[in-house]
Amino acid sequence: MPDLTSDRGTSITEVLIVLAISALLIVPLFAILRTTDRFDRTQSSHIDARAELDWALTLIANDIRSGTPSSRPRVGGAMTNTLPLSLVDDSGDELLIQWKVGTSGLERITYDAVKLDELDRSVIIPSVLADDTVAPFTYRDMDGDLLDPVKVDAEAVVDCTTLIVMTLSAETSTDPVTSSLSVAVRTRPPGAGEC
Repeated sequence: MPDLTSDRGTSITEVLIVLAISALLIVPLFAILRTTDRFDRTQSSHIDARAELDWALTLIANDIRSGTPSSRPRVGGAMTNTLPLSLVDDSGDELLIQWKVGTSGLERITYDAVKLDELDRSVIIPSVLADDTVAPFTYRDMDGDLLDPVKVDAEAVVDCTTLIVMTLSAETSTDPVTSSLSVAVRTRPPGAGEC
């Protein structure tokens, strides 16, 4: 007669012990993988936001390099949240461009220079924040001194600005990302006086 005790199989108690030990090893492994995945998503969100901000700053810088600061149009906000520029298009017509940071995000608005009618409005990045602590647009004179549009007449800001510093912030899944760029003003507005 064969010995049945040697082929008896696995008891339920042994299976439960193996499962408990496996759970003790697998649960921390899943926690590590979840943390790593969350970190990767956060980093990806920050990289995407920074890339969008850098792209927007490049667009604004191109307008600054091809235009002149302007005090027109006086539409929608102080010059700390708006950047008004006068540009001449390919056909020789003057256009007024206003970069604006507001509740809709970062917008580029084009106006007719004569009638000041709005011709086009584009939201460039909706997630750009209007931050009360850092102005999106600051203006510096030839000596590097800040020209505060709140304290200085808009015409003086336009006439004396030689450097525009742009600082944009955008929301991500965890915290805001900020990017900044300084652009020298190459041309002066017609009839600009001495500063």
